[in-house]
Amino acid sequence: MYYNFKALYNKQIPSALEKLCELIDDTYEQFEEKGITPRWHTNKYFTEYGFYIDSGDKKMNLFFGIWVDHWSLAGNPLFVCLDWKSHTDPGKTKKFKDFVEAENDVFF
Repeated sequence: MYYNFKALYNKQIPSALEKLCELIDDTYEQFEEKGITPRWHTNKYFTEYGFYIDSGDKKMNLFFGIWVDHWSLAGNPLFVCLDWKSHTDPGKTKKFKDFVEAENDVFF
């Protein structure tokens, strides 16, 4: 197994990671201030750092944070993902899109 530790010697990495974590933490607090209760999620290897928000009907949840697998594949450090519990309703995507368009100025 090959490990590329050379990239870790970039002096900008600690500051950038700290700012990214602060963004995630601040976003968590914004949801709490609006009466939405996120579920914090992280693990000891720091492969995930963020939170989930469950829909009221428990049919979907949203993850907002760092997911290292996605970061290493796509190059995006911040990950926002919807997890539908059931993939049978094609209207769910439109429902979420409408929600984001209507509420984006409220939360961010």
